Amino acid sequence: VKLKKNDFESFVAELQKIRYRDGIRNQYPSRLHYFSEWILNNNTRGIVSGLDNQNGVKSDKAINYMSTHPLDYPVLKEHPELIPSIAQQEKELTKTGFMYFPKSNIANLYKYLQHGDIIALTSTIDGVDVNHVGIIILKGNEFHMLHAPLSGKKVLVSDGPITDFLKPQSKNSGIMIARPVF
Repeated sequence: VKLKKNDFESFVAELQKIRYRDGIRNQYPSRLHYFSEWILNNNTRGIVSGLDNQNGVKSDKAINYMSTHPLDYPVLKEHPELIPSIAQQEKELTKTGFMYFPKSNIANLYKYLQHGDIIALTSTIDGVDVNHVGIIILKGNEFHMLHAPLSGKKVLVSDGPITDFLKPQSKNSGIMIARPVF
């Protein structure tokens, strides 16, 4: 929309620009598989801002799920020679870490959210940074999430506020924010 182009080829070019490391598609490892890295890479290139995350806390979590569970990924299962490259990327991502808002401090998080923000639900699962991603929608005085849940098989706005995704029993540890730059 910003480029005033609505043809399929332009869409594919923009998708490649945001989905691959530095916008360059070069085999499976060039894809931004972890959302925390997606935010970092797209923030560096001025596509999104991740600055509000600096008001959260730094994760010291090891990110390594893909390299430690390669059979869960058809490409890695078929091409195990790619696993060392993925493992190196995970090592770098772990070293960099990521900032997020823990679910134990929702009041702090709410101060930084805006309608239209991309949010990532951070994970308690070993080796994983993010469980799910959506877009913040302000309904009344509450933040809801526009997302595509596995169970719904379609894009929808959550019935309840985003705090429903952050209940103590959930596998979500908190939220990261990515704000599109226009």
